[in-house]
Amino acid sequence: MSRPVLLVAHGTADPGGRAVLESLRTAVATRMTGRDVRLAFVDVIRPTPREALLGTTGAVLVPLFLASGYHVSVDVPEAVATADGAFASRALGPDPLVVEALSDRVHHVAPNPSGVVLAAAGSSREAARAEVTLAGERLSAVLGCPVVSAFLGGSGTTVAEAVTALPAPGRTWGGSPSGLVVASYLLAPGFFQTRASRLAADHGLPCTEPIGVHPRLLDLILQLATTAPGPRRAQGGTGPPGAGLARGRAGDEQHGNGRGSHDLGGS
Repeated sequence: MSRPVLLVAHGTADPGGRAVLESLRTAVATRMTGRDVRLAFVDVIRPTPREALLGTTGAVLVPLFLASGYHVSVDVPEAVATADGAFASRALGPDPLVVEALSDRVHHVAPNPSGVVLAAAGSSREAARAEVTLAGERLSAVLGCPVVSAFLGGSGTTVAEAVTALPAPGRTWGGSPSGLVVASYLLAPGFFQTRASRLAADHGLPCTEPIGVHPRLLDLILQLATTAPGPRRAQGGTGPPGAGLARGRAGDEQHGNGRGSHDLGGS
């Protein structure tokens, strides 16, 4: 019997963001014929991972996060411990397939970029921020131009600081530095995509769309879903399946819920 696959996202109050995540689930299910592919959220909206895992055996959890912050390190393992035979893959970033998708998004708005600000949601965890820096280094190698990683909330370099750090080209388009781009290191529309677009506009720069349902991202999810480490037995859990779900919009909209901020989840 095929193992069910549970895609675990952050969650967003933005209807467009939810639609993109559901489209991603549908695309994965289409590629994984015959597999039960589900979607759950660690914050803001339901179902929670524990709720989505009810009645399953041997589920594979794939965290839809671009770095290994709090949600990947704590929330996902806690969910795994409640389901018989469940196990989890690593996070999506900073995999080279994610970088390929980012490169496509950048080229869509700037065929010959001279510099890129890689704008991530942010995390309270230094290791997670280091993974974003690595993604920026890999993107720089692919694009052949400088890339400075920045964060839309929490600690680390801001978008404004990153723009200043990039070398300004000699010519301008409509008074704006040509070839400079803000690349959204997010999976779906939501609060942080809106913030990234606004900050880019403040500097007269274009901002890419989120990664969204990209073929390379689908390739990576399928790879993770089929090569995750071996199963572990359920350890039991505490509290009802919905315990720990943030009511309202604090985790999505305010960046700083005390549990690692948005943890680079992508909306």
